Amino acid sequence: MRSNATPIPTGDRLAGLRPEDLPAPSGVALRIVNACSDPRADAERVAGLVAATPSLAAAILRVVNSAYFGLAREVTSLKQAVAVLGQRSLRQYVLCLAVRDAFSGDALSGCDEAGFWQGSFARAVIARELAEHAGVDPDESFTAGLLLDIGLAALLFTRPEKAGCWDALAVARPDARLELETELFGLTHDAVGSWLAERWGLPVTLSQAIARHHDSFDPGTGARDPVAWVARVSEHAAVACSASATRADLERAAELASSAFAVPADLMLSWLEGLPREVARAASAFGFDLRPMRHPEALLKEVNLALARDQREAQELNWALRRALDERDAFGARLRGELETARRVQRSLLPAVEPGNAGSEAEMQGTFSGLCAPARELSGDFFDYFPLPNGQRAFCVADVAGKGMDAALLMARTSGLFRCLGKIVVDPGRLLDLVNRELASATVRGMFVTMIAGVYDPETGSARIVNAGHPPGILLDAGGRVERVETGGPPLGVLDECRYEPCSVALRGRRLLLFSDGLLEAPDGRGMALGYQGIVGLARDFRNVSLGRLPARLLGRVRQSHDVGHDDVTLLAVQG
Repeated sequence: MRSNATPIPTGDRLAGLRPEDLPAPSGVALRIVNACSDPRADAERVAGLVAATPSLAAAILRVVNSAYFGLAREVTSLKQAVAVLGQRSLRQYVLCLAVRDAFSGDALSGCDEAGFWQGSFARAVIARELAEHAGVDPDESFTAGLLLDIGLAALLFTRPEKAGCWDALAVARPDARLELETELFGLTHDAVGSWLAERWGLPVTLSQAIARHHDSFDPGTGARDPVAWVARVSEHAAVACSASATRADLERAAELASSAFAVPADLMLSWLEGLPREVARAASAFGFDLRPMRHPEALLKEVNLALARDQREAQELNWALRRALDERDAFGARLRGELETARRVQRSLLPAVEPGNAGSEAEMQGTFSGLCAPARELSGDFFDYFPLPNGQRAFCVADVAGKGMDAALLMARTSGLFRCLGKIVVDPGRLLDLVNRELASATVRGMFVTMIAGVYDPETGSARIVNAGHPPGILLDAGGRVERVETGGPPLGVLDECRYEPCSVALRGRRLLLFSDGLLEAPDGRGMALGYQGIVGLARDFRNVSLGRLPARLLGRVRQSHDVGHDDVTLLAVQG
């Protein structure tokens, strides 16, 4: 980042230059500027200072009564003018008038003086518009825009032989002009202008804005200088409205205005279209009779048409997006409704636990207790238990590979097969043979079901259990001794023909805990999977809990350490 606040040396780079050699605002004008900055100065004192210079007093009254202000009633006294303008605004206008007087006449001899002031007023008018939009001081911004090139005027005043370069300087873009000024003078207008402002005792905000309008940041703190930013954008906007402007100039000005102050492109274009009229009004208010400003009407019209087309396309795109969002919302609502229906249907496949619903199952609540906690709306896990005609009781826990709708549909099919066939085939090994054959003949490749199932005989207190690729169960007695049910076979639906051999387990006085792998993989609070040892520890901790409350207590303990949501968790407890 260039430093813009360095004082100008008076040696080889600008040999022999002294402040008193340069045009300067009158001492009276500077006293008025300083008085307006003094909070102790009242309107009567300031009006008295202005009245001491009749030409300045007349100019102030002309400004306040000009079309640029558009007051409903004519202001006839200086005291009234000070009250209408306010001392801060008066300070800016006195300063503008004083600088105008200092650099009029022969000060810009050999240059296009009208062109110089026309560009200055273009920057000043746009700076005011930007400042009002952005909440920055509009009068200070107007003055900063008007004085941005005062350093260039000083350079041309000290080097009249360079006056022939004015045309090249006038049409150069801001960054390119800095390079050209360095080549011609060894200095740039921002450095000279800020140095002059400091020597004249102008407000610090103005000298800093002139110094920083190419970088727009405070070199000490890195904070953005709002008036400098306004001045920077106004400089680019004035170029974009010059007769030599290109579409790239317009786009650059609009981009700066948008990024710095969130100015919409159409608002920026409206400012530029009205700029010749506003420049004429402002210049007339300050006593300038400038030629009509020319700006690239065809280019502005082209950009306006392109902007209108873009806005129309954006609106059409917005409508299309709105329709798509409405359709998405409607589809989402239908999907949520269908998922809720599917969830209710799936829950209905689990054993009835309320009295009055399948009373024979409700009577088995002293023997079985289970729950299924889906990771999503639908589960791929299920458990079941039901009475058999011979008085025995079938039960199972199963886990379908995968998640979502596919797993839920396969879960429903497997559940239906197990319950329907299980009421006819009481041998658990033969039952899983048949279920496997049905699943293998119709299951999508890559999908399978793990299941641990059994038949419990209340008279003998024993159970025959068969395992199809499922995690082994845990047997726990009242003293906390544990035994694993290790019988195993391949998952269901993988092989067309498979034999599952049951094993006999003595259940009387013991509790059998069956679960899906979601419980095995649940976090244990230390970032590790719970695993068999963790489940055994939980089962021992809760061995005195009633059967009906056991699954919920086990799951609740796991959820205290971590939210179980990465996989379905299903538990079934069987009491012998």
